[in-house]
Amino acid sequence: MSKSFDPLSSLNVGIGKIIGQDAVAGTERLPDSAPLVPMERRPQLQDQEQRKIWSPSLETNLLSSLCPHLEHRNVLFPSVIQELLSNVAQTLESLPDEETSAELREAAELLREDGKNKELLTMYRNALHKG
Repeated sequence: MSKSFDPLSSLNVGIGKIIGQDAVAGTERLPDSAPLVPMERRPQLQDQEQRKIWSPSLETNLLSSLCPHLEHRNVLFPSVIQELLSNVAQTLESLPDEETSAELREAAELLREDGKNKELLTMYRNALHKG
Protein backbone atom coordinates (compact mmCIF):
# COMPACT_ATOMS: atom_id res chain seq x y z
CA MET A 1 0.00 0.00 0.00
CA SER A 2 1.34 3.46 -0.88
CA LYS A 3 2.19 5.96 1.75
CA SER A 4 -0.22 8.90 1.97
CA PHE A 5 1.07 12.42 1.55
CA ASP A 6 1.20 14.41 4.80
CA PRO A 7 1.66 18.13 4.06
CA LEU A 8 2.38 18.99 7.69
CA SER A 9 5.38 16.67 7.87
CA SER A 10 6.72 18.13 4.60
CA LEU A 11 6.40 21.61 6.01
CA ASN A 12 8.25 20.63 9.18
CA VAL A 13 11.06 19.04 7.16
CA GLY A 14 11.35 22.20 5.04
CA ILE A 15 11.50 24.45 8.08
CA GLY A 16 14.04 22.14 9.70
CA LYS A 17 16.30 22.47 6.67
CA ILE A 18 15.98 26.24 6.72
CA ILE A 19 16.96 26.65 10.37
CA GLY A 20 19.70 24.04 10.11
CA GLN A 21 18.20 21.25 12.15
CA ASP A 22 18.31 17.66 11.04
CA ALA A 23 15.20 16.49 9.31
CA VAL A 24 14.90 13.46 11.53
CA ALA A 25 11.29 12.71 12.36
CA GLY A 26 10.26 14.25 15.62
CA THR A 27 13.26 16.61 16.00
CA GLU A 28 11.97 19.40 13.79
CA ARG A 29 10.90 22.46 15.70
CA LEU A 30 11.03 26.21 15.37
CA PRO A 31 13.49 28.22 17.46
CA ASP A 32 12.32 29.54 20.79
CA SER A 33 10.65 32.92 20.58
CA ALA A 34 12.72 35.93 21.55
CA PRO A 35 11.42 38.34 24.18
CA LEU A 36 9.61 41.33 22.74
CA VAL A 37 11.03 44.82 23.05
CA PRO A 38 9.15 46.96 25.60
CA MET A 39 7.06 49.73 24.07
CA GLU A 40 9.10 52.51 25.69
CA ARG A 41 12.31 51.33 23.95
CA ARG A 42 10.83 50.94 20.48
CA PRO A 43 11.30 54.57 19.32
CA GLN A 44 14.94 54.46 20.45
CA LEU A 45 15.52 51.22 18.55
CA GLN A 46 13.77 52.58 15.49
CA ASP A 47 16.05 55.62 15.57
CA GLN A 48 19.11 53.35 15.81
CA GLU A 49 17.86 51.27 12.89
CA GLN A 50 17.28 54.37 10.76
CA ARG A 51 20.78 55.68 11.52
CA LYS A 52 22.32 52.33 10.56
CA ILE A 53 20.26 51.95 7.41
CA TRP A 54 20.75 55.49 6.12
CA SER A 55 24.28 56.18 7.33
CA PRO A 56 26.76 56.51 4.48
CA SER A 57 28.82 53.41 3.86
CA LEU A 58 32.49 53.26 2.94
CA GLU A 59 31.54 52.60 -0.68
CA THR A 60 29.28 55.66 -0.76
CA ASN A 61 32.01 57.83 0.76
CA LEU A 62 34.60 56.60 -1.74
CA LEU A 63 32.31 57.13 -4.71
CA SER A 64 31.37 60.62 -3.58
CA SER A 65 35.05 61.52 -3.14
CA LEU A 66 35.75 60.42 -6.73
CA CYS A 67 32.97 62.51 -8.26
CA PRO A 68 34.03 66.06 -9.07
CA HIS A 69 31.86 68.83 -7.70
CA LEU A 70 31.33 71.45 -10.40
CA GLU A 71 30.04 74.90 -9.64
CA HIS A 72 29.62 75.78 -13.32
CA ARG A 73 28.15 72.85 -15.24
CA ASN A 74 28.48 74.64 -18.58
CA VAL A 75 32.18 73.75 -18.44
CA LEU A 76 31.16 70.27 -19.60
CA PHE A 77 30.20 71.51 -23.08
CA PRO A 78 32.89 70.61 -25.65
CA SER A 79 33.12 74.13 -27.08
CA VAL A 80 33.65 75.61 -23.61
CA ILE A 81 36.27 73.00 -22.74
CA GLN A 82 38.17 73.76 -25.95
CA GLU A 83 38.11 77.48 -25.24
CA LEU A 84 39.31 76.96 -21.66
CA LEU A 85 42.11 74.63 -22.76
CA SER A 86 43.31 77.09 -25.38
CA ASN A 87 43.21 79.94 -22.84
CA VAL A 88 45.24 77.89 -20.35
CA ALA A 89 47.74 76.93 -23.06
CA GLN A 90 48.17 80.57 -24.12
CA THR A 91 48.59 81.65 -20.51
CA LEU A 92 51.21 78.99 -19.84
CA GLU A 93 53.10 79.83 -23.04
CA SER A 94 53.08 83.55 -22.26
CA LEU A 95 54.81 83.04 -18.89
CA PRO A 96 58.51 83.92 -18.86
CA ASP A 97 60.78 80.87 -18.94
CA GLU A 98 62.66 81.79 -15.78
CA GLU A 99 59.43 81.97 -13.74
CA THR A 100 57.88 78.71 -14.92
CA SER A 101 58.71 75.39 -13.41
CA ALA A 102 59.44 72.25 -15.38
CA GLU A 103 55.95 70.92 -14.63
CA LEU A 104 54.28 74.03 -16.06
CA ARG A 105 56.43 73.90 -19.19
CA GLU A 106 55.55 70.22 -19.60
CA ALA A 107 51.84 71.03 -19.14
CA ALA A 108 52.08 73.73 -21.80
CA GLU A 109 53.77 71.26 -24.17
CA LEU A 110 51.09 68.65 -23.53
CA LEU A 111 48.33 71.17 -24.20
CA ARG A 112 50.06 72.21 -27.41
CA GLU A 113 50.30 68.57 -28.55
CA ASP A 114 46.67 67.97 -27.60
CA GLY A 115 45.60 70.95 -29.71
CA LYS A 116 47.58 69.65 -32.69
CA ASN A 117 46.06 66.18 -32.29
CA LYS A 118 42.55 67.64 -32.19
CA GLU A 119 43.23 69.67 -35.32
CA LEU A 120 44.48 66.52 -37.05
CA LEU A 121 41.38 64.63 -35.90
CA THR A 122 39.13 67.36 -37.28
CA MET A 123 40.99 67.29 -40.58
CA TYR A 124 40.65 63.48 -40.87
CA ARG A 125 36.99 63.61 -39.91
CA ASN A 126 36.31 66.22 -42.59
CA ALA A 127 38.19 64.12 -45.16
CA LEU A 128 36.06 61.11 -44.29
CA HIS A 129 32.85 63.11 -44.64
CA LYS A 130 33.91 64.38 -48.08
CA GLY A 131 34.56 60.76 -49.10
